[in-house]
Amino acid sequence: MSPHLFRHSLRQLPRNLPNTRAHFFSTKRIPIPFETPLQPSLHITETCPPSCACSLESLPEDLDIDRVTPLKGTMANYYRHLLVCTGRSDWASKIELDVAEPGGGLAGKIKELTAVRGGGGKRKDLRDPFAPTLVTNSSFEREVGVQEGGGVASAYVFPSGVYLPRIPVEDESVVELVRRFLLPPAGEEDVECTLESRKVVETIVLICSHNSRDTRCGSTAGPLKRQFEKELAEKGILLEGHEGEKGRIGKVRVGFTSHLSGHKFAGNVVVYRPDGLGVWYGRVEPKYVTGILEETVSNGRIVGELCRGVVENSGRVDV
Repeated sequence: MSPHLFRHSLRQLPRNLPNTRAHFFSTKRIPIPFETPLQPSLHITETCPPSCACSLESLPEDLDIDRVTPLKGTMANYYRHLLVCTGRSDWASKIELDVAEPGGGLAGKIKELTAVRGGGGKRKDLRDPFAPTLVTNSSFEREVGVQEGGGVASAYVFPSGVYLPRIPVEDESVVELVRRFLLPPAGEEDVECTLESRKVVETIVLICSHNSRDTRCGSTAGPLKRQFEKELAEKGILLEGHEGEKGRIGKVRVGFTSHLSGHKFAGNVVVYRPDGLGVWYGRVEPKYVTGILEETVSNGRIVGELCRGVVENSGRVDV
């Protein structure tokens, strides 16, 4: 635009707006309160403390693991992680197409209602591009009485730390699930929720085991899970089965999950603490299990050399 036309456009601004040019084109600096923290303080331990070498299970030596690409920032971008309980450790390559559950189960119903690609989602009001949802299946058992293929699901939501024992896999209930637990608050908090839920008071450790998607995660998952369970059992804090709240406090539940992205960084591990901190780790080997338990599970510190990213209740946090 020429200077003449620019000056002419300024003259056309409404006369009833006092000092319009100053409002739109002011060069006055806006003071930034640097003393205000922009994000919670994260405690980082750069190098993972070693485990006792005599008690480690080895991984296959021929795995094609990317040990060059920096791990920082490779975590999936999401606001909430919906973790569906299936009681299995491997699934169809695309979990929404898994034939073990009619229509792919809860993952399939979420995809049907909210999918962006191909315009398949029926409910655009259930999508927020700034608050995406990660949906994975897990090996955790369903709530007692919830049967596979029965049209009811059990699931966790992280990092908010919510467990929903019985979710009817039908449009009305899944819409409520998305609005109430997966999207940012929208003024519906005072409306009674029909879905039963409870707070997750235990720590959750997830290991990608999606062998049908990529054998690298399938090969590393078993040894990692056994190492985590062994060391947690020795500490007396391994949690198995469905226990009451008092029996879950201070305990750790370990399970498999489907695709988390970044198979080339296997083993992929995610730790969700009950205080809302979620830490993604890559290139995890059994020798790092002791360090992850000590630093992250017990003390809320992040192991820098293995960290792919961090998420909290408000969303993703830069490390």
